[in-house]
Order: sequence, then C-alpha cells, then structure tokens
Amino acid sequence: MIYKRYVPVYGIKKLDKMLLSEEITLIDVREYNEVYYTKDASVLHMPIPYLGRNYRDIPTKQVAIIASDRISRNVSIRELRKYGFQVIGFYCVAEREVMTKRVATSTCS
Repeated sequence: MIYKRYVPVYGIKKLDKMLLSEEITLIDVREYNEVYYTKDASVLHMPIPYLGRNYRDIPTKQVAIIASDRISRNVSIRELRKYGFQVIGFYCVAEREVMTKRVATSTCS
C-alpha cells in the first residue's frame, strides 16, 4: 500500500528564501517545537494540522513553504492546493539548521 504523502509533488521548485518577493507569502509548516528558536517576522507560521482551519489567514494566493522533510512538504503542498493556493516553491530546513545561516543541508530534495 502506497500512501499519498510519500508520492512526490512535481513541478514545485526548491527556493532560496532570499529570492522571494513581497507578493508571495512564506509559510512555515513545521511544528511549534521545531521553530521556537528561528522566529522570523516575515514568515507566517502555520503547522500542517492548522492549514485546514486557518487557510483564510494567508494573505496572498501565491505561497512558498518551509518544511522539515519530504513528507511535510508533500502533505502541505497538497493541502494548500486543495484550498486554491498556488505553491510556487519550497525551502527545506534540517532540524538543527537556523534560518539565518541558510546552510545547504536539506532533507527534502
């Protein structure tokens, strides 16, 4: 049995946070305990379980996501697409990586 969360989502580019514009909302879908030390005012923090009930709080229809792994990336992209958002890219952060360093240690290539 293959679960949908393991099937890759095609057509979504890996992005560098520095390249994003103002009309794109950056959504961090990691859990609260994973991001407590990397708070960034320009990022909307909304863990995956909250996407369904809080998607109206996302200010723009074009979004990019920050995820910690492939499964989180796939699930969040599918969830956001279900509510009519255009996911233009993703940025993966390893658990110990701090956003300000922007180290290339990705776990969701």
